[in-house]
Amino acid sequence: MAENKKSFVLYADLISTFEELEDVEAGLLVKHLLRYVNDQNPEAPNRLIKLLFEPIKLQLKRDLHKWEEVKENKSQGGQIGNLKRWNVDIYERYTKGEISVDEALKIAESRRASHTDKNNRIPIESVADGRTSSDMVASVAVTVNDTVNENVTVTVNENVIKKDNGGSKRFSPPTHTQVYDYFIEKINDTFWSESEANHQAEKFMNFYSSKNWMVGKNKMSIWKSAAANWVLTSIEKQTNNGKSKTNTSSLKSNNGTAAPKDFGQL
Repeated sequence: MAENKKSFVLYADLISTFEELEDVEAGLLVKHLLRYVNDQNPEAPNRLIKLLFEPIKLQLKRDLHKWEEVKENKSQGGQIGNLKRWNVDIYERYTKGEISVDEALKIAESRRASHTDKNNRIPIESVADGRTSSDMVASVAVTVNDTVNENVTVTVNENVIKKDNGGSKRFSPPTHTQVYDYFIEKINDTFWSESEANHQAEKFMNFYSSKNWMVGKNKMSIWKSAAANWVLTSIEKQTNNGKSKTNTSSLKSNNGTAAPKDFGQL
């Protein structure tokens, strides 16, 4: 039996042979057959079993030869399919009869080995000569396959580069120091004291941290925009509170027992 082959074919027409045997003789023939297909190299227990088993053994060998041919053809078919997919130029030379299938597979294997050689590999994550890692991906992609259209490959990677440069950045919440510094810068715009600026920064951090930095149903994208709106809202509240105090003072003067004197008439 071949390595890793776990089955064999026993033909139904052997029934005529087994019908002529005693049960003990049939059992011996089956046991000898199973020992043979399991590579135990058995010796026939008697001359009768040896004679009966010989045509069975020859048929098993013919079947094994056919199985190995089918297996080899399937394996080679898969290799040729990979050749057609990844190495079209070599595949075309093979179909034209310029090289054999073995030669084509050797060339493809040597090419694959050269691409995966660590000593010849460009470090993608490093930055060299002012190029970003995405720039280097673009340059590597052009040489991966000789048949890839260069314009298409570069266009795809330019899209990737654009995304890497800010199209798909994730929001990172600011630190307390960043928020405090921002609110301190707004003291002149708001007439806050430094302690009030720190207090507003703390309120801002607590409010949006509790909401997981969500603005409505969406994740916050630029925290400084939210902070600017926070400052504007605070200024409006200060302005409204100032107007309210002025109106209250005016009402007290008009409704009080003593009206302000007009000293210009004295």
